[in-house]
Amino acid sequence: MPDPAAHRRFLETIVEAQEQERRRIALEIHDDAVQVMAASLMRLEVLASRTADGGCRATAREVAGDVRRAIERLRRLMTQLRPPELGTVDAPTALRKLLDRVCSEHEIEYAFRARISEDPAPATTSTLYRIAQEALTNAWKHSRATRVEVELHDREEGIALSIQDDGVGCPIEVLDLESAGHFGIAGMRERADALGGWCWIDGAPGQGTTVSCWIPREPDTLVIDVLEADPAYGG
Repeated sequence: MPDPAAHRRFLETIVEAQEQERRRIALEIHDDAVQVMAASLMRLEVLASRTADGGCRATAREVAGDVRRAIERLRRLMTQLRPPELGTVDAPTALRKLLDRVCSEHEIEYAFRARISEDPAPATTSTLYRIAQEALTNAWKHSRATRVEVELHDREEGIALSIQDDGVGCPIEVLDLESAGHFGIAGMRERADALGGWCWIDGAPGQGTTVSCWIPREPDTLVIDVLEADPAYGG
């Protein structure tokens, strides 16, 4: 039987490697695409200021506006890939900063409560953060929520997170048919499963949506037993 602690460390290493890869991609976007587009924006602005042709000047300013908006979208993507708070502060502070940024940008009210005895491991913090990030994206993008309530607390030798919104709710087919392209919901569940936890999404039209997840603080031997019984498991 594989050592549960060693397996947990292996899974945490994978999570941390994924975060490092996201940071690398974000830096490449900044150093390549954003820099090139920023230089192009400057040239367009110079062209608009120097040309005597009114039509050409209007077109240059219109294209400059498109480039400026594209740069802002790329910068938001960079923030999503490499949140400045992730890996630098404790879990409650990271989640509060995420809420501050997302909710202020989309004019959503929020309530946040954190009651944990100790900060979780970095991989657990990253997993909880990414689940919250996806849940908040769904709240403003699909549920059209105006308020979310988020709670982080100790539960049964682990740490639990819940995100409840007051939006239009989630049709049951979205919760069940992950193969139909609902990758965000599948991703939340897979992130929690990877560390021996779980993630449930509950919602109905007109009743809002609740995302609940739990991650154990210590290795989950039940998960190890299941993996060992799987012929595809190479341990």
